[in-house]
Amino acid sequence: MDEQVIRDIVRSVLSGKTEAGVKVPIEVSARHVHLNKEAVLKLFGAGTELIKKRSLSQTGEFLSEQRVKLVTHKAEIANVAVLGPERGKVQAELSVTDCRLLGIDAPVNLSGDLTGAADLLIVGPNGIFEAKSSAIIARAHIHAAPEDAKRFGLADGSRVRVSIPGKRPVTLDDVSVRVKDSFIFKMHIDVDEANACGYEDGMAGTILGPGHIGVSAAPGSSGIVYCEKLITESMARELIKTHEGEICVSKTAVLTPSAKDVLLHAGVNVRRVG
Repeated sequence: MDEQVIRDIVRSVLSGKTEAGVKVPIEVSARHVHLNKEAVLKLFGAGTELIKKRSLSQTGEFLSEQRVKLVTHKAEIANVAVLGPERGKVQAELSVTDCRLLGIDAPVNLSGDLTGAADLLIVGPNGIFEAKSSAIIARAHIHAAPEDAKRFGLADGSRVRVSIPGKRPVTLDDVSVRVKDSFIFKMHIDVDEANACGYEDGMAGTILGPGHIGVSAAPGSSGIVYCEKLITESMARELIKTHEGEICVSKTAVLTPSAKDVLLHAGVNVRRVG
């Protein structure tokens, strides 16, 4: 029997996934900003609060009635959505196209991670807010509640591959997973990614699995914890190309005999964690 077929069968049995893979509803997240209290007051005036226009899919989040303009030395983008509720830090989530238009070099980060974020000005009807280290390109990500994560074999901070159908089907290889009690099972992509695949409302992606991308190892371990529940010979051969000495796998992972042989002959120790 073909190794890939064996891998798919075992993964299906161990994880409860369907043969076609886990389907995740996709939503497009257009450019928007998150504001803190200081920015809200400066942009919209003393005593102002964000006015809810409609709820978003994630619990507690909403689109506000307010809009702002983003300005840099090169260009400006008007009518940018403001999402609520207020946050601790100001953040602008943009696409690569937006950043090129504005002439800024923003990193691809998850929401809330402002490491290396770019500077810009946010203009409101009542004033201007200098938003230093605020602009990022939002990384494609999946929101999952703990029960969904457990059911589908996902882990907070892990990265998965997702196949997206459309007029021009694409596969995203670096989709982050975020797990939280309040999360609704959804995948968020930006407008550039949506246009690339010809996104249409109601579209769902297929999680193809973690592949060779893992999560940070637990305390006392080293390297990366690989989330695959089955590691085959071909996967082991790929792993030894980029790892020396040791790899960490889930304590429930199944290694085929041939995979064990490959790792043994390469001098790579397997540590089980979790």
